[in-house]
Amino acid sequence: MPTISEGSRADTARMSIMEHLSELRTRLIWAFGSLVVAALVAFIFRAQILDFLRQPLAAACRNLPERETFSCDQLYVTSPTDAFNISLKVATLGGLVLASPMLFAQLWLFVAPGLTPREKRWAVPSVSVAVFLFLLGLAFAYFSLSRGLGFLLGFAGDSIESILDAQRYLSFALTFLIVFGLAFEFPLLVMLATLLNMVSSRQLRTARPWAIVAIFVVAAIITPSGDPITLLLMGVPLCLFYEAAIWGSRLLFKK
Repeated sequence: MPTISEGSRADTARMSIMEHLSELRTRLIWAFGSLVVAALVAFIFRAQILDFLRQPLAAACRNLPERETFSCDQLYVTSPTDAFNISLKVATLGGLVLASPMLFAQLWLFVAPGLTPREKRWAVPSVSVAVFLFLLGLAFAYFSLSRGLGFLLGFAGDSIESILDAQRYLSFALTFLIVFGLAFEFPLLVMLATLLNMVSSRQLRTARPWAIVAIFVVAAIITPSGDPITLLLMGVPLCLFYEAAIWGSRLLFKK
């Protein structure tokens, strides 16, 4: 099992605080620059992205009891600046998706000086898996969003008209997507901890009951809607990912 060698630790120790800060500044500049460029590209297609984000709301409204005046799939603005702010939010999400490979690459490049040459060979696979899991989390959240919205809007009943503010809806939807995207990085973190010899598959198996409880507690805290359906939609995949990480860790130790 590859571990951080004493030579690598010594090289890292020789880096001064200013060198660490300079490296961090360089990575942040590259990450921020790539995000800005990607957001500018996404801004051009903001109308299409906004319509794409509105589809889960439309799907949730179609499953609610029909009423003659029901128009919950329409979004409204209440301030002259709302339309511009909405465009910025939509462009930011689009830019985050487009720039995700560069963002994860910059994160890896920041931690790479503390790794051995053998561990650095995991750079391309780790970044590729990180991007894949992030996009998978976004896709899973997008198709789950309508269920969460349907559950929440269903409490309105027949006597309450649902008129949604565009700003609040987009804040809710974007938070929902980003939280799922980041949460799906969980198995990669477990696998990297195994690769760096910070935890073993035996320890992961022993901690399985507590890990399942912790996963659902954290899922209940970070899910923006707070409803049981969304809690299950996040908690169950993470538990499956945890189990997959155990088997993946066993394979790494065998090698």
